[in-house]
Amino acid sequence: MSLASAVSPSPLNATGDSHGIWSCTLSASYFNNQAGAPLVRFADCGQTLSELLADVTDFGDQYFEWSSWGTPFFPRRRGPREGRGTPKKYVYGTCTLTVAFLRDLPPWPRKPPAPFPLRYDTSYLQLYWLAESLHDECLIRQRKFGWLAPRVVSGTYSTFPIGVFFWATGSAEDEKLPSTNSARVETE
Repeated sequence: MSLASAVSPSPLNATGDSHGIWSCTLSASYFNNQAGAPLVRFADCGQTLSELLADVTDFGDQYFEWSSWGTPFFPRRRGPREGRGTPKKYVYGTCTLTVAFLRDLPPWPRKPPAPFPLRYDTSYLQLYWLAESLHDECLIRQRKFGWLAPRVVSGTYSTFPIGVFFWATGSAEDEKLPSTNSARVETE
């Protein structure tokens, strides 16, 4: 499968039920309201997708064991042989795309119920599809930030334990989570 055919968004429907729980928001905590902070350039969020796409180009649909903040990786005999920590942030100018375990975030309205596992196997490609769908619906169509916690049925979990989030760099939400491995790109 070529990368061009693999990277195709699955649009969110009007209720968000086909992909899980999601929301587009104008919440002040998603914006950087500090004095002197630059105005949000939503085009910067498209650049964060490009940063994630670079990981897709490098790793394709290879699965990794993603782990919650502070959870060590232990290679297994079966499944992914490599691990990735979260939260992982892709930062470009005024926008941050964050991949994080839902268990590492404080409660918020519509947050899926716990328990969430400490680890989950997924690929950069799957995370890209989620982020691109969220980007198209919230940032392009509605000019808002947002989050998506997709729904899959896997054992006892009916919600994907990892979410994707777009918010302003330096916002209250951005500051709540440290980054385990972000690459910051400054713009003019």
